[in-house]
Amino acid sequence: MRMLLVEDDPVSARSVVKMLRDGGHSCDIINCPQEYRNDLVYSSNCSHYDMILLDIHLGDDDNGFDILLKLRNAKITVPVLITSCISSVSNKTKGLKLGADDYMVKPLPKSELLARIHAVMRRTIGHPESSNQFGSFKINFDKRTLVVRKNGCEYDVKLTNKEYSMLELMAMRKGTVISKEMFLNHLYSGSDEPSDSKIIDVFACKLRQKLMEADSGKNHIKTIWGRGYMLAEIPEEGNDQQNIKKAIENVDLVEFSKLLEEKNIDINSIDHNGNTILMDIINCIAVVTNDNKEEQYYSMINLLLDNKRLNINIQNKRNGNTVLHIVAILPNERLVEKLLKNKDIDFSIRNNEGKTAEEFARNKGAEHIAEMIACKTKEIRKVIV
Repeated sequence: MRMLLVEDDPVSARSVVKMLRDGGHSCDIINCPQEYRNDLVYSSNCSHYDMILLDIHLGDDDNGFDILLKLRNAKITVPVLITSCISSVSNKTKGLKLGADDYMVKPLPKSELLARIHAVMRRTIGHPESSNQFGSFKINFDKRTLVVRKNGCEYDVKLTNKEYSMLELMAMRKGTVISKEMFLNHLYSGSDEPSDSKIIDVFACKLRQKLMEADSGKNHIKTIWGRGYMLAEIPEEGNDQQNIKKAIENVDLVEFSKLLEEKNIDINSIDHNGNTILMDIINCIAVVTNDNKEEQYYSMINLLLDNKRLNINIQNKRNGNTVLHIVAILPNERLVEKLLKNKDIDFSIRNNEGKTAEEFARNKGAEHIAEMIACKTKEIRKVIV
């Protein structure tokens, strides 16, 4: 986050700036009377900051309370954290009544200062919790971390400081378009700010790619041409589909079986990644390392294959692959054998590359799988003849 520190003591200012930068924040300083007496503090430029740290006793006739009052009279709503060497209740009460969001007594312990900053920001943006969730991701503002939930487990997503700061700003202002100028102000202090705003496009591209790789291709960052970027609101699936996905993630065979028995469950539905329920389970088998969980997934597949409502020939909306295409390139002989036993499977379906499952397997070097499919195809042709 980008901070503005109003502090006349250079030693104290250097100490606070170091603490803020250690905490991942950038900070500008106003430390001479001429600056905080003129309109700089009360101008629209203040809106570029995420928070103002305001000293009360600025020397001579300058008073931090007067600055705070002018800020609020000017309708500037940027959060203000007062810093003061005076711990009296009357001072604290006056500051809070004038519109301060918090009051800290000097000296400022680093851990407490950073914790209070995050607490104020969470209240300001309407997220009282220290973490914020979007899609399968959870961002922790205090720890500056991002995790993604997959198959019932949480995995860290590695981001650079700039990528995290971009995501932090969008997460704090969900549903709001963030301009490149706002990103620049958030990511840099005035001294090292790049002259070309295209660097924001580069960061956004890299961040988007990392999120898509972590969350099965879902695009969480939306480009608003000519305006900026925002966190995309990905439509939620129906409750039934959510419950099915939850049962798969938790490897809950009992719950999965109960849901399949409900006739109103659409077992052929396609999710945001273009996958069916069967495709999701196959993808889980490809990455699971626990033998017991793997067997549970195979049992789920058996339940689906035995269900008369299953359409085994649905193609992925993105690449045109059927489940046979998918298992052919894993490669997974056990899954191929299971699928080949299904009398409804269509071996002639071609994906977006124009290849059947057999051709796809050969192209990927899975010759044995290709031969298994070829033999089954010949067997069916003989029966037809």
